[in-house]
Amino acid sequence: MIATVDLDQKMTMTFVEFTILWKKIHEYKNLFHRSDLNKCGTLSDYELQRVIEAAGMDVNDSMVRLLMFRYSGMSSASLESFSTLVLRLDKMSNVFKDKSIDGVIHLTWDDWSNISMYN
Repeated sequence: MIATVDLDQKMTMTFVEFTILWKKIHEYKNLFHRSDLNKCGTLSDYELQRVIEAAGMDVNDSMVRLLMFRYSGMSSASLESFSTLVLRLDKMSNVFKDKSIDGVIHLTWDDWSNISMYN
């Protein structure tokens, strides 16, 4: 979680970075509870896709299945796994937006390894 808001990549958390993380966790917690349609405390893949789209990110069915497997290991996502999942997805979405030109990214090995291994 820290890596997703570590703006200066010093592998520590400043107060500003902590504030960003705290706000995101609070926002995602509220989003999770609003999206838990059957109020069982977990999100199905259908609910997960809807909540990711409500957060302003576009994902297809196969990506939702991949995220569900990677971050929850089962067929539903808890609040904790959802928070980790959406923080990571948000970070990677922002990296893509920052580095893409016309929907394409060109990265050096150093850029790619840094982005993929730290975030």
